[in-house]
Amino acid sequence: KSLHQGIELSLGAEAKPGRDLALALDANTTLSDNHFVDFKEKLDATTTISRDGKTIGFFPAVLANAGARLNWKGASLGADARYGGRIYLDASEDRAASIAPRTVLDLNAGWRVSFAGGPEATLMVRVFNALDLKYAAGGYFDYDDAGNYVPLLIPAATRNVQAQVRVEF
Repeated sequence: KSLHQGIELSLGAEAKPGRDLALALDANTTLSDNHFVDFKEKLDATTTISRDGKTIGFFPAVLANAGARLNWKGASLGADARYGGRIYLDASEDRAASIAPRTVLDLNAGWRVSFAGGPEATLMVRVFNALDLKYAAGGYFDYDDAGNYVPLLIPAATRNVQAQVRVEF
């Protein structure tokens, strides 16, 4: 038996402090409690461990996002921060078998231009993981070369850039 409960919160605000100038802020978070109420894990033919009260694997207690956008006469700048709380890979709550909390910053900039007759073009550049944070994006258990059952973490993408051109007719 397990329990999944929590709350999600979000807010947003927009302002137009000047002519052709717009600012938007938004944020959201999920706060959750995901744990076993009654769970006995059988490790082998003779060993059973109680996981009562332990966090369920792959369910972080906190997720949060915050973003800001500034638009002025076709130009745009933005930043987004994403936070993920600790993620356990199993029901043991062993920190060695978990993905550490992390906050990742993404940046973006764009330019939109209109042409005579109605077509518009937008150039957008996004920088993901702008601070080049080294963190794990996922993980699992497997056997190492010595035959031990160990947690293995999957590294997240390092800083990377994406460019986009969009033309509308």
